Amino acid sequence: MDNDALRLRSHRFFPDERVTAEVLNASADAERERRWLHNKLLHGYGISFGLEVERGDRDTSVLIGRGHAIDLDGRDLVVDQAQSVQVPPVPSGEFDLVCEWSDDTRETSTSSCGASGETVRREIPRLKFVLPGSSGAAVVLATITVSGCKLSALVFDARRPLVSTPVPYVDGGRFFPRPGDWSVLTLQGKAVGLRIEIPTVSANFFGTVSYSARVMGNRWKGQGQTPAWKHVLCLDEYVIRSGPKSFELGVVILADDMTSPPFTPVSLESFAVNESVGVAAIPDTLGWTVAWMGVEGTQ
Repeated sequence: MDNDALRLRSHRFFPDERVTAEVLNASADAERERRWLHNKLLHGYGISFGLEVERGDRDTSVLIGRGHAIDLDGRDLVVDQAQSVQVPPVPSGEFDLVCEWSDDTRETSTSSCGASGETVRREIPRLKFVLPGSSGAAVVLATITVSGCKLSALVFDARRPLVSTPVPYVDGGRFFPRPGDWSVLTLQGKAVGLRIEIPTVSANFFGTVSYSARVMGNRWKGQGQTPAWKHVLCLDEYVIRSGPKSFELGVVILADDMTSPPFTPVSLESFAVNESVGVAAIPDTLGWTVAWMGVEGTQ
């Protein structure tokens, strides 16, 4: 979907305006993209009905029935008649059968004055086989196994029904920072903690995401350990800013001097100096990673 689809617009016309083909086409495209956005945000993606798949004659093809689906970009996939697709002519292999959006079928006409141009774009989806994991925005209908140049297995584990009611989408992961990924978090010119950018591209979030995160790893090392530490680190994690592709995590750190009870808070700079380590290098020294989770309102 074009990013411009997110900028909802309605074309208006005034008396005696010269309405060109370009203006009318832009108006039609705006409504089409609005429908795609509606489908994507409110309905998700998958098969709404039909599109059954079965073995074809002599196991050299598959038969796909009529039906409807919505792809990852919110585009309608309408198969209005049953079709047959040949099994890939290879000795062996595994393939996904997908339904892929296309408007490549075009029609043209000629005006009374001899001008000609495109008048219709037919949204006729393609039914084809692709390698597993390369379906893109298309909807997977079935997975086949080819053996001896013929269909040997037909399974539907990757087939996805359309969810009628949007539900929260949740994903998460573990981020392993590299040296230099952490930077110092300051308040009024003083170091109070650390900050880091956490990528979440793998989750494929689209809209507003609520993140939570926790630093995983050592918090302290006491006397008698090697190397000897005399401090405890108390952490408070919070999200500074967030988006669908990443979020920035802030970690406020309170360092306590454990030389003698009661615990005596010391500044983060003092802690770093006492332990001969830079503030931004503390996570590397303690082996910190970040476990995170994101919740998006709809699919």
